Amino acid sequence: MRSSYILLVLEIQRLKSVKACRPIARQAKVNANSSANSLNISVMNNIIMTSFLCTYKGDGQTTLKNSDNAAVVLTDLPIDNGGKGRSFSPTDFFASSLGACAVTIMGKYAESQGQSIIGTTVEITKTMGVEPRRIVEISVKFTFPDVVPAEDRKTYLGYLKTCPVYNSLNSNIKVIATSN
Repeated sequence: MRSSYILLVLEIQRLKSVKACRPIARQAKVNANSSANSLNISVMNNIIMTSFLCTYKGDGQTTLKNSDNAAVVLTDLPIDNGGKGRSFSPTDFFASSLGACAVTIMGKYAESQGQSIIGTTVEITKTMGVEPRRIVEISVKFTFPDVVPAEDRKTYLGYLKTCPVYNSLNSNIKVIATSN
């Protein structure tokens, strides 16, 4: 039983290290049944996600490095929280990622239908609460090019709810979505 468990762990580690397998990698959940001296394995489909390295640089700033493509971004504390506001704050990234995620999902759907939403903009407004300091509302206003019919805009707007960022928000954050 122990050798089967070790082989399974090694296989999971191998899958995690193979970038080509990332979108379809599988994670196994192992439950040892000591009375039957057997190994129960249930396999769940999961996506192995990217990891990031965050380094505090001092003076309220961090750098975030993407492990897959080495892209680096800078964060800074916002002025209203004692920072200098020299870059996006972590909550700015959080809120703006909703708009970016949603419009890319919409664009992917449009392209699959032989359509285009190139030029669509998303105006994102983040509202912060206090005690505890947190995001309480994210407003996303999509402005589609004039060539996109009104009925298609409504369809695209519905794809907001398929966005992984939207689906990761907790129910305490109000999302207001509108379009032109």
